[in-house]
Amino acid sequence: ITERKAEESLHRGLLEAAPDAMVVVDDTGTIHFVNAQTEALFGYERDELVGQAVEILVPEEHRGGHPGHRRGYFTEPRTRPMGQDLELTARRKDGSVFPVEISLSSIETERGRLVSAAIRDVSERKAAEARFRGLVDAAPDAMVIVDPHGRIELVNAQADTMFGYDRGELVGRPVEVLVPPRFREQHPSHRRTYNAQARVRPMGAGLELYGLRKDGSEFPVEISLSPLQTGDSVSISAAIRDVSVRKRAEAVQTAAFEREREASRRLREVDRLRSDFLSTVSHELRTPLTAIRGFADLLVEHWDATDGEQRRALVQRIAGAGLRLDRLIEDLLDFTRLERGQLGIELGAQPVADLVEEALRHVAVSLERHEVEVDLEPGLVALVDEAAIARVFVNLLTNAAKFSPAGTTISIRAVATDDRIAVSVIDRGSGIPEEEQDRIFERFYRAQGGTARRP
Repeated sequence: ITERKAEESLHRGLLEAAPDAMVVVDDTGTIHFVNAQTEALFGYERDELVGQAVEILVPEEHRGGHPGHRRGYFTEPRTRPMGQDLELTARRKDGSVFPVEISLSSIETERGRLVSAAIRDVSERKAAEARFRGLVDAAPDAMVIVDPHGRIELVNAQADTMFGYDRGELVGRPVEVLVPPRFREQHPSHRRTYNAQARVRPMGAGLELYGLRKDGSEFPVEISLSPLQTGDSVSISAAIRDVSVRKRAEAVQTAAFEREREASRRLREVDRLRSDFLSTVSHELRTPLTAIRGFADLLVEHWDATDGEQRRALVQRIAGAGLRLDRLIEDLLDFTRLERGQLGIELGAQPVADLVEEALRHVAVSLERHEVEVDLEPGLVALVDEAAIARVFVNLLTNAAKFSPAGTTISIRAVATDDRIAVSVIDRGSGIPEEEQDRIFERFYRAQGGTARRP
């Protein structure tokens, strides 16, 4: 008996020395022992509790179910926390309710099995957690807090809204649920690397990061990481910002910049081509003028010594140079009208054969060193501006004569295809390089010559 009393005295001493409130009950729920911390925590005297049902310490709304939970524990007694993952509360003598954590353990005694409940008031911690949650919810960005194993512990309302989840739906799930499938396999490795050297820093610096909504859609994000010391472990806080609007604005700005840069490049190119064009035109104008002056001077100085046939040939050359000069001036005038939007088009039905014949007459002098082959489908009539198409034909024939070796054949062909007529001028010159063919209709553009095969 003396040893038993000594042992009981030791147990009581240990319970009294415990930092938490200690309540010992039997299988009927009757309180056998409480320590001083229990008196202080619940506001009862010791004698007021011993012999009472333990439900006296349970809030009224939970008392009905408590005996069933108690009997369940006595069926399989072991040391464990009570109500794991539940929010537990206790009731003081004055009726006030406060949050608690309870750890249960069983004791085998001569009076039977007793259960010891260590009760801790977690009001301050819960208040601190509430303040922390308030701060998290007040954050302007989505906040996701993850435990060391990658499980989501807490998210704020902004995160639920951003990712399209209901409140509480994300807690307990792996954080990879917010990561696009193509990045999920590598994400745990990145997470472990961060946990090994946790510090405040942006995630994926220099990379394009994306989040995954519940509906499967992706969106660009920026993420800042910071470690949170929680007890013996370190959780990770991620502040996530949706940058879709900014990315779209950047894309628009980049596109506008590229368009502006391209427009600037084209303007510079047009200025260069304009200068080249004017230089070429100046040269082209001098050529017929030089011919006119040269042949005219020759006639003036040697009129008497020149026979009639030679005079006629020189005058024809002067006339041809004059026609060429007239065409150049007309081209310049057309260019000016085109620049001002004043170039008028007058359409009319014209026989193709007549148009070709007139063009050949205008460039007869230029074609003297070439054989000319004409192959026109009979009876072709085109709806064209006579003056404009004449200049097109003359320019094509002039270029053919200018860039084809002497003695080669220049062919003119015309065939009808459905409601269109295709007129071709075929020469034996070097042609226009394939890479420059897309630019032949640009203003002022002049091909630099190339190595295209001769037909």
